[in-house]
Amino acid sequence: ADTVQLDADVLKRWSAILNVEVNEVDIETFSGKTTRCKAKVINDSKLEGRGLIRIPEKTCQQLDLRRGELVRVKPVVPQESG
Repeated sequence: ADTVQLDADVLKRWSAILNVEVNEVDIETFSGKTTRCKAKVINDSKLEGRGLIRIPEKTCQQLDLRRGELVRVKPVVPQESG
């Protein structure tokens, strides 16, 4: 799976609310296409704290996304095993 980069504040907030570490997210476009990606923190200081997501080019093509387009991002909560 591809890896997207998310704002550290967003990941921390989700982890606090859900009480689990968020390692995967579902990305949904407003045209209805979805995909699941691994998530990690943005490592570019210019982009920190702006609530942005960085999506790899290949994933953007799969979702028909252009730079700057809005997407919905939902944390994936791991299922507890048996």
